[in-house]
Amino acid sequence: MTVGVAIPVFGGRDAIGGIVDGLLGFAGARGLDMRIALVDDAGGGRSAVLRLAERHDSVTALLMERNVGQQRALYEGLRALAGCDAIITMDDDGAHPVALIDELLARLNAGAELCYAVSVRRAGPWWRKGGALLRDALFALCTNKPRGVRVGAYRAMTGSLAARLTPEPDGFIYLSAAAFRLRPRTDSFLYEPGPAYPTSYTPGKLARLYLDLFTHYTEIGRMFGGRARRERGGLWQP
Repeated sequence: MTVGVAIPVFGGRDAIGGIVDGLLGFAGARGLDMRIALVDDAGGGRSAVLRLAERHDSVTALLMERNVGQQRALYEGLRALAGCDAIITMDDDGAHPVALIDELLARLNAGAELCYAVSVRRAGPWWRKGGALLRDALFALCTNKPRGVRVGAYRAMTGSLAARLTPEPDGFIYLSAAAFRLRPRTDSFLYEPGPAYPTSYTPGKLARLYLDLFTHYTEIGRMFGGRARRERGGLWQP
């Protein structure tokens, strides 16, 4: 089984080397063929990403010329992992336990096309917690998210589902919203998180991200958002 792992890297995270070592150790212990795509999102992590790609044949470094945001960076990682049987997406801060990949892959083997591992408690500042609640509300109201499914950044999807995900005409993509349009068989489970980690998101970045989610993936949002995008030149700018 070939398993791909896409990780957007921003800000030269110190944890990324340990994450890669943990992933490769996990794969070796289970006899998995693992490919890792590290996507430097023009945030200062380029040297670390390049060193890891030079050290490990199974690691690919993708270098964005400008900051495109977590979602688009993840999409570029998915494209680089084309052909994998399953693809995992995870953060670069070490908050996602590598051992949970066992359960994520088990859910795919049981028939899910998309599965999320979601922290029981929302860690971080109040605005991050509020942003997650807003995101969940948008998914519940405006997408085909199955009832009862929890959504997060730590997920597994089949390679065939990943290959069908496409950005909006202006280049914007929010992976979960794009996936739910395809009505995949979806599952989720909760886990107890470790310590909280700093986030590169700010209230302004989150507000912009969720505004783009609303304007691209809802009918009323597309009506007003399309007009605004035409006025600023047509292409999505993060």
